[in-house]
Amino acid sequence: MQYRKSHLPLAILILVITLFSGVVRAESLITNVPQIGPNGIDVNPLTHLVYVANSGQGTVGVINETTNTQTATIHVGIDPVGVVVNPVTSRLYVSDIIQNLVYVVNTQSNQIITSIPVPGNPAQMGINIRLNRVYVSEFGDGSTVAVIDGNTNTVMASILVPLPQNFAVNPVNNRVYISNNNFFGAVTVVDGNTNTVIAQISTAGQFTIGVGVDPIRNLIYAADETGTLNVIDGSTNTLIAQTTLSTELVGLSVNLFTNRIYVSDFAQNQVDIVDGNTRQQIGRVPTDAGPSQTTIDLLHQRLFVGTNASVSVINTLP
Repeated sequence: MQYRKSHLPLAILILVITLFSGVVRAESLITNVPQIGPNGIDVNPLTHLVYVANSGQGTVGVINETTNTQTATIHVGIDPVGVVVNPVTSRLYVSDIIQNLVYVVNTQSNQIITSIPVPGNPAQMGINIRLNRVYVSEFGDGSTVAVIDGNTNTVMASILVPLPQNFAVNPVNNRVYISNNNFFGAVTVVDGNTNTVIAQISTAGQFTIGVGVDPIRNLIYAADETGTLNVIDGSTNTLIAQTTLSTELVGLSVNLFTNRIYVSDFAQNQVDIVDGNTRQQIGRVPTDAGPSQTTIDLLHQRLFVGTNASVSVINTLP
C-alpha cells in the first residue's frame, strides 16, 4: 500500500488548493459513457477505475475515469445488480439477483476469486472498508440485509430491515444507514460492530431510496422517491431538516470537501445540487435519460451516475 502512504496526502493537498484557487470549471456534465443496463456503480479512486453492474448482461463494465472510456469487461453471473469495491484489499463484490450469489473479484486481474451464497435475491450493496464488511440487501424476502466478512468471504450475520434499498456507511463510528423503500419511508441505523439495529428514523416522504453520509459533520441525507431530501443528525438519530426537490429521487452522493449533496432526479433527467449549509437546491446538471444510482470520487472530484444506457460523468468542482 505504498501508493496510499506516499501519494494520498499530496493528492488531498492538491485538491484543497484547487478547490480554493478559483480557476476551475463549474459543476457540469463532462461526458456520457455508454453502458447496457447499468445498475449498481462504485469507484476506486486509487486506480481511477469505475465499476458498473450491467443488469441482465452478466457483465461489469470497467471505466477509466481519466479517459472516460470502458477499458475492460468482467464477465460475472447472469444478472449483476449491486457492486462495491474495497480499494484497500483490491476486491470487487458483485451481487447476482438471479443466482443468489455475491461474486468476489480480484481487481488487479479482473478474475473471479470465489462466490458467496446469499439467499433472498441479493441486490444493492454497501461496504465498510474499515471493518472489511460488505452489506447486501436481500430483495426476495424484502426484509433482510446479509453481512459478509471480507476476510473469510462468508455471511457472518443477517439483519432484519424493512425493504432495504441502498447503503451509506460512516467509517468513523461504524454506523450503517439503510434506506427503507416502503410506503412509510425511513432510514434504518445499524451498529456495524455488532450488526444490530439501533434506530429507525421516519423520513418526511415515502419510499426512501437514496442515502448518503457526511462523516465529518455526522449528518445523513436520505432521498424519498416522492421528492423530499431529508437531513438526519447522526448523533441523535433524528430528522432535523427537509427540502423539497422533485419527484422520483433515486441516487444520492455527498461531497465532503464542498459540502454539497447530489441527488439523481429520475423524472427530470438531471442531478439536483443541494448546498449542505443552507440545505437548499442551488443548481442542477443534466444527465442522460433515467439517472439512478450514483457514486462519487472525492479524490478527483467526479460524480458518476448510472442512467438507462450510460454512465454520466459530472465534474463536482464548484
